[in-house]
Amino acid sequence: MTHIRKAYADDFEAIYPLFLTFREPRPSKETFRQLFVHRWPGQEEHFGYILEDGSRAVGFLGALTSEREINGRPEKFCNMCCWVVAPEYRSQSLSLVFHLLKLENVTITNFTGVKVIPILKPFGFRVLDAYSHILLPLPRPAALGCRCRVRSDPGEIESRLDAHDRQIFADHRELHYPFVLVDGGDEYSLLSVKTVRRKRLPVAEVHYLSHRKTFLRHVPHLLPALCLRLGVFGLMVGEHFLDGETHRPALIIPQRLARLYRSTSVGREEMDTLYSELQVLNL
Repeated sequence: MTHIRKAYADDFEAIYPLFLTFREPRPSKETFRQLFVHRWPGQEEHFGYILEDGSRAVGFLGALTSEREINGRPEKFCNMCCWVVAPEYRSQSLSLVFHLLKLENVTITNFTGVKVIPILKPFGFRVLDAYSHILLPLPRPAALGCRCRVRSDPGEIESRLDAHDRQIFADHRELHYPFVLVDGGDEYSLLSVKTVRRKRLPVAEVHYLSHRKTFLRHVPHLLPALCLRLGVFGLMVGEHFLDGETHRPALIIPQRLARLYRSTSVGREEMDTLYSELQVLNL
């Protein structure tokens, strides 16, 4: 007889064989183990939910929880990840999700699903971005008096951050997504990026972007230096980061992976994709 319970760190060895059913290339065993490590403020003791038949793990739904400050207020988040169920138990897959949906006053995210869109939308999940803009680094004359610089040295970045961004930087510094700073002297914008390939070319996908007005004001002039520093041909930015503005030149492409969220308190414009399996598993 099957039952569902919370999954803890010492359940990893029992759950890991389920991860071997994920298609290649997949993270290593030690990388998967990072899903069962406490690293963020407000993180719960458990790491998701396990479906067992007797004492055998036959299903798992990861839950990476955190507590963050969003525009000056505390908000709880839960990133659902690594949803996997043995074939003969697939009829019970949704029962794992139902346990997650019982959480109250929590913003729930799913950043790696494609096939899950029709499953999760009826439960109030919304698509964060249908399209991304790949901003292209066309050289432009420097703005009069512009003193902005691109910084990638962690020490230089940390010294410029306010308390909010310093917490985000500290929470992700040892993970796999690098940070860069658009430094304008008396203002800045912090970015967390991941190099991916689109149109067969490397581009930097933005997963976090603070002080957006600063970014939007300076990025047309700094984009060539930013792309050179990152070794990419463009900067890929989700539409919700752009505040309705359009940068030219840019390529507008459909979002390859669905970024889904369900929230009653956090708006689309307040969302990003940090504190998730993307950074922990380097996806």
